[in-house]
Amino acid sequence: MPGHRPSSHLFVHRSAACAQNLPPGVVERLARDEGWVVRLSLTEDCAQTPAGVLPDMCRTCDGYSAACFLERPHFPCRNTLQYTDDADPSMRRLALEDPAATAGLVERFSRDPDRGARWRALRDPRLTAPRHRHRHGRSR
Repeated sequence: MPGHRPSSHLFVHRSAACAQNLPPGVVERLARDEGWVVRLSLTEDCAQTPAGVLPDMCRTCDGYSAACFLERPHFPCRNTLQYTDDADPSMRRLALEDPAATAGLVERFSRDPDRGARWRALRDPRLTAPRHRHRHGRSR
């Protein structure tokens, strides 16, 4: 925004972060904001949320909107295999979003201790047919 002066007022940052479309400079500033709620609002509402903010929000947010983060236009699905063995289940689940994730990884996640990781894996089209049938109690 030409002539845009950064505001130190938290409520101004929060309000701006709720906008669906923002100029690139404003988005970058809000993405680096110290206020977690500002970055959360940016992730929930702004189509231009930078890819680097999204994994951090997945790690720190367990609210109802966290499930929608993966649907954000700039979510970094590539290179999320780095989270395969993360201790945090919300981060581990991100590994299945990577197009390079194998059927073997999906199979492994179908037995993950975390219910959310298992749920995600059991609905993945890469899951092998025998495991899928076992999930439904049928064997052939």
